[in-house]
This record gives sequence, C-alpha cells and structure tokens, in this order.
Amino acid sequence: MDLDQLARVFGTPFVSTGDYPLSDLDIYLVRTKTTITNLDELMDLGWVIISSWIEDESISKSWDNIITDVSFREVVVNLDADDPGASPEIITNMRQSIQKLRAVSISGYSPLAPRGLGMTTVKEVPKLSIMGLDIEEFKDKCYCLYAFGVCREIKWPDGRNAWVAKVSGNEEAVRETYKIINMLCPDFVNVHNGFNFDLRCLAASSALDPMIGPTFSERRLGNVGLGIFWRLDNGTMIVDSMYTAGTEPTSNWPSLSLAKMSERFDLPPKMDSGTMSIKVSDTVDVTDIVEYNARDADLHVWLPKNMLMCERLCTLAGVARSTMWDAIANNTAVMMFCLQQSEALKRGMILDLGRNTSVTDDAKYEGGFVVTPAPGCYEGVAMLDGNSLYGSVMKHLQIYVDRCVSAPTIEALRKKTAVHLPENVDEVETEKVVWNKEVIVMRTKRTYISVLQGEETLLGEMIGMLIQMRTSAKKEASRYPTDTIEWRRWTVLGQCYKLLLVSVYGATGGKHSILSSRVCAEAITCAARYYVKNMISVSESSGCTVVYGDTDSIFPWVGGKTRDECDVAGMRLKELVDKSLIGTPFENVKADMKGNYKHMLITTRKKYSTVDWDGLVETKGMTPVKRDTLPIAKYVTKNVLAMINNTNPFETKKRNVTEFLGKVMTTINSDKLPANLQMLETKINCQPHYKYLIAAGTALIAAGTALAVAERMFFDIFADCTGII
Repeated sequence: MDLDQLARVFGTPFVSTGDYPLSDLDIYLVRTKTTITNLDELMDLGWVIISSWIEDESISKSWDNIITDVSFREVVVNLDADDPGASPEIITNMRQSIQKLRAVSISGYSPLAPRGLGMTTVKEVPKLSIMGLDIEEFKDKCYCLYAFGVCREIKWPDGRNAWVAKVSGNEEAVRETYKIINMLCPDFVNVHNGFNFDLRCLAASSALDPMIGPTFSERRLGNVGLGIFWRLDNGTMIVDSMYTAGTEPTSNWPSLSLAKMSERFDLPPKMDSGTMSIKVSDTVDVTDIVEYNARDADLHVWLPKNMLMCERLCTLAGVARSTMWDAIANNTAVMMFCLQQSEALKRGMILDLGRNTSVTDDAKYEGGFVVTPAPGCYEGVAMLDGNSLYGSVMKHLQIYVDRCVSAPTIEALRKKTAVHLPENVDEVETEKVVWNKEVIVMRTKRTYISVLQGEETLLGEMIGMLIQMRTSAKKEASRYPTDTIEWRRWTVLGQCYKLLLVSVYGATGGKHSILSSRVCAEAITCAARYYVKNMISVSESSGCTVVYGDTDSIFPWVGGKTRDECDVAGMRLKELVDKSLIGTPFENVKADMKGNYKHMLITTRKKYSTVDWDGLVETKGMTPVKRDTLPIAKYVTKNVLAMINNTNPFETKKRNVTEFLGKVMTTINSDKLPANLQMLETKINCQPHYKYLIAAGTALIAAGTALAVAERMFFDIFADCTGII
C-alpha cells in the first residue's frame, strides 16, 4: 500500500512520521476524524491502526468507540481508588463501553508530547514500566498490584507496614495520597481519569487544607459540563471524568468471567469501598509498591498480564465519552498511527482492537458449514461431532487476536506474516488448510489466513478449563438416574459451561466484539468447516452416507438394526476421524459420538426429528407456527393500502375503497367465501399427514406441491365471487 492509497481511503492529506521513533517503518500519521468503515478498509489493505480517536456521529450519543490517548515517559500510572464495579457475569454481545482493552505500542503519543501533536523525538523507545495506584486489602496489609504475568504479595522491609484508609472525610489520608502522587512526578503526565479516582471527594475532604485545597479547581470539560481538575506541583494536571466507570450501571461492566476463573488465576479479592488511599510509614519508595493495576477478575485483566509486552506497552484503559472529550478539549486534531501488520508482528506489537467495538462495523465472514439435507426417513443413524469443536479449535490451533493475519493473495500473506509460510502453501487452494511448525495457513472464499504458532494462548487455557469443567459435570450427571434432582443439577451445570464456551466464541468472533476481529472469526470458522468436511469424507469413504450435518455435527446413516450395532458403527467412525487427523494441527481436536437413533426424519435444513431406541422423540425446527391474522383480513389490508397509496384524487380513493369493502362484506354475508379464508390456523412445519418413503423424499415434495395448488384454488373462488382480483 502506498501513500496514494492512504489518501484515497481518508480523502485527506496525511503526514509521514519522518524522523520520529521507528521511522524505519512504513508508519504514517493521519490528522483527521475517521469512521469505523475507513478503518476496516485500511486494515483490509494491510495496515495496523496503532491508536486512534474515532467519532461516528450516528452512534456517539449512545456508544463509546473512542480511544483516549496518554503520554508515556519512564513510568505510566493508572490512578484507581478501587471501584470494582459489579460481580462478574456473562454478556455475550459485548456491546459495552467500559474497560476497553487498548494496545498502544508507541511512546510519547499525547497532546503533551514534546513536539506537540505526534510522537516524541526520542530515537529509542524508553524502557517502560506500567504502574497503577490501586489499593487492595489482603491479610491487613496493602496487597497491591501485580505486574505482567505474575501475581504476588508485596514484601515490606522489617518495621514498615502499609495500611488502607478511607479517603472520604480523612484529611490525613488525602495528604498522604497527594504526597505519593507528587513523588511519582514527573514520571507520569496528564492522567485522564477513566477509573473513577474520586477527585471531587478528595477536593471536598481537603478544602480547608492550605497546601492541598488550592490545587483543586472546577472547570468546564469541553462542551459537556463541569469537572474537577487537580494540578500538581510540577504543573501536571489530573482531570476527573464526569462519567466514569463508577457512574455506569453495573450491567454495563463487560466480563466473561466467573468466580471460579478468579480463583483459577489466583486474583486477590476486591474491596467494596470506592474511595481509598494508601498510607506508608517512614520513607518507603512508593514506586516499589505500585506496579500494575489489574481490574477485577475478568478476561480483560488476564490478557495484558500474559501478553509479555512490557517492552512496548499494553495498558488497560477505562474509557468514557467524557474522558475522550477531556483529552481533546484543548486539542482539535485527531490522529491515527498506521503500521504495517508484518512489521507489527515482527516487533511483538499487538494489533489495536478499537475498531471492533462499533455497531457500525458491518464486516461479514463466511459462516459455519451445513450439509445439504436429503429429505426422508432413515433407520439406524449415528451422530458425530467435534468435542466442543469451536472452543477446541481456538485452543489447539492457537487462534487469537495477535496470532492471525489475512490477505487477499498468498503473496500478500507472505509479506504480512512474520514467519516463513509452508513450502506447500499453494496447495491451500485445494486442501483449504496447510501447515508447518510455525504457522497454519487456511483458505476461505474471500481471503487467505495465517495463524502463527507458539506457546498456548491465555484464551486457550481458559477454554481448556471450561471444557474440563463441562466434561466433569457430564460425568457426574451420568452417575444418577435420568430426571432425578441430582441428574438435573449436573446436567444444567454442564449446559452452563457449554454456554460459556459458546459465549467465548461469540465474544472472540462477533462483529461487535472488543476482544477480536473479523480475521480471528474467519480463522475459527474456517478451521471448523475443515474439520466437519473431514468427518464427512471419512464417513463416506467408510460406506456411510451423511444425510445431514450442521455447524459442528454430522449424521451418518450407519444402518444399524439395534442400539449395539449403531454404537459399534458410530465408534468405528469416531476412531477413523481421530486417526485421520494424526500429524495435523487438529490432532487434539477429538471427535465425539453424541448418540444414535432408531429412526431419523429429515425435511429441510435445521428441521428434523429423531426417535431413540427407548421410543423418545426429539424434534428440531418442527414446532407449531400460529398464523394469527385471518387470510381474508390480510387480503383486504393489502388491497386497501394499494388504493390509498396511489396517485388518484382523494374522492376517487374514497369511492374505490368503499366499493371494495362493500363487495367484501357482501361476499362474506352471502356465505360464498370459503371457510378457509375466515379461520385462524396453526400449522406444523412438518405436516403430520405427509407420507415419507425410506431414504426418499419424493412424497414430501409432491405433498407440498398439492397444497400450493389447493391454496391458489381458494383465492380463485374468492375472485369469482367478488370480481375484484
């Protein structure tokens, strides 16, 4: 992509970073407002958006999709007064505005950078440490703050302790807080408070203090109202957002976590108070006790803790709309840094996830695989699927946001991917998936995707934990008789774990996701399609016809006359599927035989019924559909609207409608209107009087045709009676 492409995308001049840091890269700065669609187009052309301010007027009133920028020097600090929000919960659509994970990979990006807008003139990225001033309580000590990849209790020197104190109404605590923050200056600059560090409370508590009181002031925040400003000794300004995380309903706190996940990752308990500070004895260096603020027990915490990106920078930012307005109140330019994906991957930089938070992101990707059904009734059918297929694919193929790259051609993919593609990469055209030890390459209808291989991802570890919990719950349920209280309890728990697994995929692949992107979703779906197609191929090569399949499961017609015969045939197919994948990236994605059926009736896609060996019937899609509008009423409404909406004069419209309704009422009163047009009906998707032949659907098709002809005849009779059709 060249400079002309950038100009075409944004319709505005752009500026090369010139002699800014990392100037050896193809990295550019765009000074204009932009939309999600622009970013989609730019990323599809092979660029990474490092950081941006994005404004979409159509959604700005109800949706926050804007990134607040901060400046980084030797130390980056998030101020947090321990306002943990709500208990963790599952939110599948993830359309939330709080705690957006941002990946910032360039230093000095801030309105207060030395050269004004843009990056600093430093030739080398400084060694950065990310810190958070947060207060935790653990065994009556200050349990604070854990760095990337570790979680540890602070070890204090002998004779020194730290304790937690309420800020509200405690002038001494306010003074201690002020001292701590001043000690950190000038290592942090212009902290925009997205974490509800309660400056208003601090200001009220210190109003009479001659040293601290005058440092607080109330000013206008752009055009959105008044807020508290706190100026430190060196001139650094801390701005209190009016609408921070603390003012949001608890239901708006996004999370994919449960309490068990918190225990699994050994996260400390949170306190309930929202205005806390820390008091230290003697002259303890506060920089030794503040390292990184991990918020709550949710997935957004686990990501930065395990990304091993301390050398660049990865920060957790709680962003509210007013926080963004604070940042641009005195700075009208909007900037965006664009870095080629290949360079980003080589340098260990993570991709920015901001563009995936917008409801205007209309990116589409290929859906799951569905076998064209063969309508009919079959005797002796097994059901095979991938064991938690989508979750297992994400785990074992290591599909994750910083591992996936896409391109329209293999050559373009080669330039973007940080490792060498497989020697047989051209075979992906026919095989759909090829691989070596470093990368997996997949082919969809529209693009090529590479998935870098390495250590297991954090998401994979979490998915593995959920799969294990689901397996254990199902095993426990099998110990009890069906329909007992114990059986129901463990069955429901297993279904909950399944829901969590589905939610993880939805949050990772959904177009409104704040965790992933279209490329990640395409990789997951493409891999699942490959797996299902392989199951079909193995089944058919073994002489079994696959009569239907959907998303992650198939129904091979094994033809068993007894339960045992179907079990043996189904297990044989399962073993053959597992064996066929040995030596491939799917080797650990095991097949599973979910059951077998005495009879299976298939009509159309997603509509079938099964009968097990105990005579129990299970249906899918064959539910009653109630038509609660009379056919004659629908007919009359359609014709009256057509008369009203034409271009005739009003009197003509009135006359035509009157005459039409008069004929209708005359026909109804004369009993010439067929009763079928005057009755509500409940229709079963699969009509019970249809006749099905074994392994053939001709009777079904014929019956449907006959019904269509009969329905047309009713309306022909009505037309003859009224003379108005």
